[in-house]
Amino acid sequence: MDETTLILMTLTSVNNFALTLVMYTIAGTFETFQATPTSSWGRSYYPFAMQASPVFIIVSDLATSVSVTSENRTLLRMLGQRGSPRTTGNTLVYSVASESSVAFDFCYAKESPGILLGVLVTSKRPVGVISGNCWSMTSMPAQDTAVKVNLSRNVLAEMLFPLEKLGTEYVTLSTFGRFDLGQYYIIASKDNTQVKVEWRLEDVALTFVLKQHEWRVIDRSSELAVITSSQPIQVTFVMDSVDMDHQLASHTYGPSLCVLVPPALHISSYLIAIPEVENVQHFMSLVMAPQVEPTILVNTKLLKHMSGKYSRHEIREWLAVSVKISPEDSYVRSTTGLTFGCYIFGTGLGFSYMHNLWTQMPLVLKEADEGFAGLKGEESGESVTKLVSFHLTFKSDFVRVNF
Repeated sequence: MDETTLILMTLTSVNNFALTLVMYTIAGTFETFQATPTSSWGRSYYPFAMQASPVFIIVSDLATSVSVTSENRTLLRMLGQRGSPRTTGNTLVYSVASESSVAFDFCYAKESPGILLGVLVTSKRPVGVISGNCWSMTSMPAQDTAVKVNLSRNVLAEMLFPLEKLGTEYVTLSTFGRFDLGQYYIIASKDNTQVKVEWRLEDVALTFVLKQHEWRVIDRSSELAVITSSQPIQVTFVMDSVDMDHQLASHTYGPSLCVLVPPALHISSYLIAIPEVENVQHFMSLVMAPQVEPTILVNTKLLKHMSGKYSRHEIREWLAVSVKISPEDSYVRSTTGLTFGCYIFGTGLGFSYMHNLWTQMPLVLKEADEGFAGLKGEESGESVTKLVSFHLTFKSDFVRVNF
């Protein structure tokens, strides 16, 4: 393996703040993800990566012991070549120093472990996990369906939920502007997990049972769906790499990666960070109860009065809305404090990006017309003065990171 440089950055503040990272690659593509503050870290994770050049990084602010477990012996052997672990059965054990990390990096490897699913990361102390691909060579169908090309070199990245934050209900996203919208990867955290997928315009639901650490992929149709389960599951969305008009490969979007947010983690307001990149269309996808829609403000404009593209679809007790936004849009909130989920995504020539906004604290405006300057962190109605800290690790020789 070629050695790569890892840089650890720590950002702290006495007030709450949101941190969105934009990762620019040497291939000219980029991806975004929302950083998870140390207060939201956990002790167990399911890393996720597509087949080409997978990578996941475990970062810790305190010295701890980290275990990586897999039933796949070939995968475990390849993971064990990273660092100097102690092997116990199907588990690799690593000692991680304070304010340091351990990386499982196949960016330049001649041999790839394939799609990274079913790997369990556990730690004695809370850690953060960043997972994805240095580039993803996904197949992109052209106008002639017999033609398959592999030109997408988009970087994929997401900072993951710990298992204790997983839920038993998820609503898929409304992401207009795509033809082949992608796939959902569902992994079970416990044995005998019964999963149901209900689509908006189909009478028959898809049901199946998963064992602990077992996963299943669901091809995304153009219809909204609700995914429910008897035990907590992780649902990861890979937005695919072709636009809705069946354009040729030179006009396709690249893939992007996003972990879905369970409704239990929805809040009532979010800061928005949009990359200022030329020739990119930016969108916001919201998941909410129908009664929340009239209360949503984007900056100072009601959601339903937003200009440009707007789509809405209802399923069961949920509503999914997508709306076109611009870099000038800096926050979204419910005027009555109702909760909703928020995702930001964008598409450009040859690439796309996507991230969720689950880790933020609720925000409050001093005055309705003050805009971004009037925002402050708030928890339980009182100003937050506790220390907020982020620890991040990234590969300096492959990506350039902007905040």
